[in-house]
Amino acid sequence: MPSKSDKTNITEESAYITESTVKSRLDLKNVILDLLEKHGALTRSEMVEYTGIPRTTLYDTLDKLILSGKVEKYVLKINKKGRPVVYYELVK
Repeated sequence: MPSKSDKTNITEESAYITESTVKSRLDLKNVILDLLEKHGALTRSEMVEYTGIPRTTLYDTLDKLILSGKVEKYVLKINKKGRPVVYYELVK
């Protein structure tokens, strides 16, 4: 059984999502939507360059936007070996 000192106090402020955290997540979605509206279809790498948003954060937010039906992704087929280039664009 863990000792009392090993337990985490769930009343610590970091254990809760604050209003500013929720607001910043909504702002992040809006930043990505505005970027796609302004520039058209972009790759994830291009979005990271434009925004400076960490790659993993960007990927997670794009997944949420895809699930909500606001963004779609597609692959540009080029007869090359290697990974295909994936683009993201606003749903029209």
